Amino acid sequence: MRLTKNTKRSQSWNENSLIPMINVVFLLLVFFMIAGTIQSLPPLLVDAPESVLENTPQSVHTLYLAADGSLAIDQERVSADNLEAALRSLLTSAQDNVSGIQLSEEGVQNTQMIAVQADATVTIAQLRSVIDKVRAAGVEELELLTTLVPSVTTVR
Repeated sequence: MRLTKNTKRSQSWNENSLIPMINVVFLLLVFFMIAGTIQSLPPLLVDAPESVLENTPQSVHTLYLAADGSLAIDQERVSADNLEAALRSLLTSAQDNVSGIQLSEEGVQNTQMIAVQADATVTIAQLRSVIDKVRAAGVEELELLTTLVPSVTTVR
């Protein structure tokens, strides 16, 4: 008795067995795309100082100051020499936005707030020189961003 192997049936069965695996792979792909949070990384590695007070940034733009003294505004790196000019151009472009303009006797003054996120190892002298340049650029208010550390309460 001679048995013949039906190659058509065998090939069809192998193709059908791959369909559930492909479905599972696509479902996993969709799951991880939805479950993962996508956020932009800061342009500089900055380890902010710790604070027990919660501070939520209220400003639109962030100035980063790394431990080695390098600077970045939002996602663009800036040299220390060009910091004042970059802030001035940022503020003049923001003058189109009504919320950033305040009228006074001297004319139009931009009082847009800038957030400064400095590394915890930055010295006060480095921070002071950056704040002086920010002030010279026309920014009147700035906020220092920190990392929230939960306060520990002792029970007696």
